Amino acid sequence: MNAQKEIQGEKTVRAVVIGIPQSGKQAVFDNLIRFGEEEDRESQAGKARMQAACRFQGRDIRLLNLPDSFSLSGRFRNGQSVRDTLLNEKPDAALCVAGGDQMKQGLYLAVQAAELGVPVLMVLHRRDRDSRVRVDAERLHWRMGHLVIQDDKGGPEQAETLFSLLCRTADHGGVHERVIDYGADIEPMIQSLEAMIQQSVSRYRGPARWLALKMLENEQDVRKDLERDPAMAPVLEKADEFRRDWNGLKDLSLAVAERRQSQALKLWEDTVEPDRTEEGQKGNSRKKSGSAVLWLFVVLAVLVFLIHQIWGAVGYRSFFDALIPFLRG
Repeated sequence: MNAQKEIQGEKTVRAVVIGIPQSGKQAVFDNLIRFGEEEDRESQAGKARMQAACRFQGRDIRLLNLPDSFSLSGRFRNGQSVRDTLLNEKPDAALCVAGGDQMKQGLYLAVQAAELGVPVLMVLHRRDRDSRVRVDAERLHWRMGHLVIQDDKGGPEQAETLFSLLCRTADHGGVHERVIDYGADIEPMIQSLEAMIQQSVSRYRGPARWLALKMLENEQDVRKDLERDPAMAPVLEKADEFRRDWNGLKDLSLAVAERRQSQALKLWEDTVEPDRTEEGQKGNSRKKSGSAVLWLFVVLAVLVFLIHQIWGAVGYRSFFDALIPFLRG
């Protein structure tokens, strides 16, 4: 009863669905609106952006399905579109969908969404053709947020679980202050720029820590936006000074991006492992047996070709011409 009362809040939940290509994002979105109490689905700006209005246990839920994207970098069109939506519309939660074989890339995308200040709910979409993986949900929740595992077929129970955790994430999810630790050499720079941004009277767009990271990465679209505000000039100058004085083996912008990727990879290594269950082993064995048959066929074809060439070199037109006299005795 208490859990149901917690879900039945007055606030409308505004959530976005994000994911990399071929992650099963559309299937998760369709499963949610299929089993919502009310369905109002429309397309906006083509097929890449869709929204739907649903109800769950008396709670209004607005879903926005965003374009596929590998990252939230402004260097790529889809990534910038998704990032700008998170910044401008400030959703209550982000459903980050990852396929069974794509958990690593999905976590990297989720890390970037969390750095933007959006509570994240991970959805592991398992398809029959995917390799089975197991996720330590408690460890992942401690580091990132809740996790929901949905099969390819979906269904009302999985939709109900996802709706329930979505409401809980939107109301109480919160965002960890520091999702990624960039190391003892870069963190002081981030904190220095963050403090300068917070002391500025400017109305900046986005969390202060995220803006500090974008300055160090020298993302041009963010920089151009900040250059329009004279109050941000000292902060930009400080960021330029940090990049000039950086004595690492690589450019500071590349070092920041690589630290984020390595930390996301460590998060994946700490929480994801191959499925050791019987069902998972069967799926993996089927893949291995199929690969073994394919390699055996390739090896036999190469052997036949080599023997054919050898017999041709010793005077026979082909291996089969040499085999016929041998059989005749």
